[in-house]
Amino acid sequence: MRISLINVQISEGNNIVPPLGILYIAAVLEQQGHEVQVFDVDPDVAPCVEQIQAFAPQIIGLGCYTNTYPKARRLTARLREACPRAVLVCGGVHATAKPLETIQELRADYLVYAEGERSMARLVRCLETGATGEIEDIKGLYYWKDGQAKYTGPPELIDELDSIPFPARHLLRYAPYLAPPGMIRGYAMERVTTIFTSRGCPYPCTYCASHIVQGKKVRRRTAANVVAEIESLVRDYRIRGFYFCDDLVTGDREWMMEFSRQLAQKNLGLRWACQSRVDYVDEEMLRPMKQAGCVQLDFGVESGSDKTLKTMKKKATADEARAAFALMHRMKMRACATFILGFPGETEDDMEETYRLAKEINADYTAFYFLTPYPGTPIYNMAVQNAWIDPKLIAEERFTHRQAAVPIMAIEHAPKKLAAIRRRFQNRFFVRNYLRWRNLRFYGSLLRALLGSPRDAIRAVAGFFRTLRLDDFVEAVFELHQRRARERLER
Repeated sequence: MRISLINVQISEGNNIVPPLGILYIAAVLEQQGHEVQVFDVDPDVAPCVEQIQAFAPQIIGLGCYTNTYPKARRLTARLREACPRAVLVCGGVHATAKPLETIQELRADYLVYAEGERSMARLVRCLETGATGEIEDIKGLYYWKDGQAKYTGPPELIDELDSIPFPARHLLRYAPYLAPPGMIRGYAMERVTTIFTSRGCPYPCTYCASHIVQGKKVRRRTAANVVAEIESLVRDYRIRGFYFCDDLVTGDREWMMEFSRQLAQKNLGLRWACQSRVDYVDEEMLRPMKQAGCVQLDFGVESGSDKTLKTMKKKATADEARAAFALMHRMKMRACATFILGFPGETEDDMEETYRLAKEINADYTAFYFLTPYPGTPIYNMAVQNAWIDPKLIAEERFTHRQAAVPIMAIEHAPKKLAAIRRRFQNRFFVRNYLRWRNLRFYGSLLRALLGSPRDAIRAVAGFFRTLRLDDFVEAVFELHQRRARERLER
């Protein structure tokens, strides 16, 4: 069968990453012998309907996030007109968080809930063979029956992750994703890509919806399988580095040490980074990671107030953060710290504790975000119940933790006041975040992008004056640089 898969994208500066979720599904479908095309686009900027229509797909699969959902609605309306006979299947994070609203509003024929490879493969097989009567037996699926949306129940999560083929990166023009600055924050580098090694997170953090898609049980690929994917990326795309996107890649220290040992033996000369928790790091694990090329760990510290950390159910303490960053400094490894402002019960004094901790731990890159009530998170349910947000506000482009001028939700403090606090905190770390000698070559590239696009440069400056946050200006310049890199590669 001919299948078009679309990831609806919204540009967020240097946070433009390959849509691995949809590329995994594409790989599984190709393995079954189907002809697959993939789009990773902002459909309001880069139209794709004509290309899809020319491909004449029998199935169209579409995934989106909450902040790209309005674009997805507009796109599906156009696709329904252009490809009226195609079966429309939706999925992704927002579809899983709001399945009934999504299948109804997108007028989709089916919705794949949570982890999609197995459910999508079975659905396509049924549609190909005409065995539509078996569709209601596929777990993890919403479908229509007698005018009502029906759910087949939770999907069967894949325990053997090695059984899933590597993402079908070849279906996209991959070079633009390798343009600097890359995914290692504050460490500008070209030819850096992203990899997943595991799925699942058992932690109950109130602001996170990871578990609704990937479950609470942690499942891991073998170290050898991950190293094989890295070798293929070096061979096919000449990567120089990578970033692990997993929630808990360091959660199994024995796995991480074995992976680091195997990677070091390959002597590929790569630089890489990953996420971690402040209570999941020790010198015995860090030593082989560093030897294998790890240059940075990103920690979601989130708050300097133990009271607020309990409110968000982080299950970590400020003292554990102090110990983790002290260890990173001793090991001479870079560390990134992220914080969230605006939790229920969080006072100005609590936020000042966060600011003091951020200065004390002296991370190589520090970022402050607004608490954003993404659908599917406990904080979203609390927000609706307590009328902190309009329950009709299902999705819009302001559902972003990064570029919103003011928070979409303000609980204890007025939105403008919270924005002013965030601005003061974030601006304090501008020099340490962005001005590094090793990034001089990249800064020259940014300057050329600005000089080559005076209108965009003026727009970036105007954006800074709207929020007075220096990082807003930087992210706008990063976005301009990324766009120009894409334009050069597509000539």
